[in-house]
Amino acid sequence: MEDKTYKRNFVLNIFLEGMWGLGVGFVVTTTILSVFVSRFTPSKIAVGLLFTIPVIGSSIMPVLTTYFTRKRRFIKWPMICLHVVYVATWLAIAVFTRFSAGMSPKTVLFVFFTIYGTGSILGGMMAPMYFDYIGKIFPSGRGLFSA
Repeated sequence: MEDKTYKRNFVLNIFLEGMWGLGVGFVVTTTILSVFVSRFTPSKIAVGLLFTIPVIGSSIMPVLTTYFTRKRRFIKWPMICLHVVYVATWLAIAVFTRFSAGMSPKTVLFVFFTIYGTGSILGGMMAPMYFDYIGKIFPSGRGLFSA
């Protein structure tokens, strides 16, 4: 690779990880999000959705998207684009939380769970593409890498 490609990738990686770090820094599913959701509703089902949505996204979406991504010749750019949007959902949660003070509790919960669910679905969609990508990078004799 050329020197300018390394510099560009470095800058893009710093931007991407900074965006993700800022968003996730405000969000810890087991503590902060549980308290956040419980402030808007007394429903234990809403708090339970915090743990159910990522499980559904990471277990059902790979099954649905593997068929469409398994025969793709070029997998890197769709994976990168999905990853950028996935990271942006975490930043969107942080920004939305900051500016949602004047909204009704139902609206806040609806928008929050929509963004949270979108991030979970995107994460599940990226998983098969990521493993296909890793499988193309490493030779077939190196199967223990992912094991």
